[in-house]
Amino acid sequence: AALVVSGILGGSGGRLFKVVREEEGLCYRIGAGWHPAKGLFVVEAGVDPSQERRARRLIQALVRDVAAGSLDEAAHRAFLEGAAHGVRALVDDRAGRVGWLQESRTLGLDPSPRAHLRALGAVTPAAVGRVGRRLGLEATFALRPREGA
Repeated sequence: AALVVSGILGGSGGRLFKVVREEEGLCYRIGAGWHPAKGLFVVEAGVDPSQERRARRLIQALVRDVAAGSLDEAAHRAFLEGAAHGVRALVDDRAGRVGWLQESRTLGLDPSPRAHLRALGAVTPAAVGRVGRRLGLEATFALRPREGA
């Protein structure tokens, strides 16, 4: 469910990109990802410092929306299609297959990419809500250029 949340919010064409960047124009780059080895959901955004507070509030609102169990059907479908393309691409990507197997073995996951797709497809809105309710903004790092640089 955490992978689905990160895919819907921060994947290619995810809600963060669509809303924060395209609709509101608050950043030039934004994405999110789930890092299972560390149990972290990370949102990265390239934001003009003058827009940081607004962007942060909007990001938090979108996360709360997911936490309520809201599952945007179009975003969910796009995420699953992207995951399926990634699995199909492993056929021609030896390094990708090796990386997949290493990560699966390290995390104790089923090494079958097809089993992974089935598990992603079985995620329910309730499971998304359970994961979403546990998400929170724990740290913010703002990297700004030096004055006069």
